[in-house]
Amino acid sequence: MIDGCALAFEGLDGAGKSTQIERLAAALRARGREVQVLHLNANSLFKQQCRLLNEGDLIRPLHAALMKAAELSGRLEYHVRGLRERGAVVLWDKYAAGSLAMDAARGVPDCYLSAIHAALSQPDLTLFLDITPEEALRRKFANGGPRLMESGLDLQLGISVRQAYALWKSGAIPVETMGEYFRAFQTRMHNAYERFLPPASTIRLDGTEPIDAVSGRVFQAVADVCGLNLG
Repeated sequence: MIDGCALAFEGLDGAGKSTQIERLAAALRARGREVQVLHLNANSLFKQQCRLLNEGDLIRPLHAALMKAAELSGRLEYHVRGLRERGAVVLWDKYAAGSLAMDAARGVPDCYLSAIHAALSQPDLTLFLDITPEEALRRKFANGGPRLMESGLDLQLGISVRQAYALWKSGAIPVETMGEYFRAFQTRMHNAYERFLPPASTIRLDGTEPIDAVSGRVFQAVADVCGLNLG
């Protein structure tokens, strides 16, 4: 039995995580490896629960952090463990560090976050695609513009997520203002990442390099750390 491996891709919105995950997954599958791509907070039931709670103004950042950690713990126990046991390569599009950075940017104290996530396993390798908040904003504007949660709109305005969503969907927030909020929130996330990336298993990559160059560095890091031959 070939041992499984869990890899986490982290970085600001627009850093290129999804592109590099797609390329790595294709290369691994071409070599006969089973690959499972997982996304943080992608559980449909979890998303529905959060939406209903937000509609009733019944959830705050700390509550959301607790819910996210519980959902993630359940997936690790009942889904990811089985994948690894049968030798699959698990690729996370944001994992615990990304969740922690988001929650910290939304004002949840580090002491709570460390306790909430203490039981979660670390990935074998974390690949952090580093770009500045300004570059993240430029890429966002090139791809439809900043969205509500990645801009921390509710926090910036001091209102509920429900109220912020209504304003955002109505077009009441000027594009330039959304850009300012996005840059400020992504700056908080970038600073938080510095505290939560696993120091012993994180490789930093320059997300502004050409896509092929980044892919080459990703492939080499995966080969070195996880013993996956991508040559």
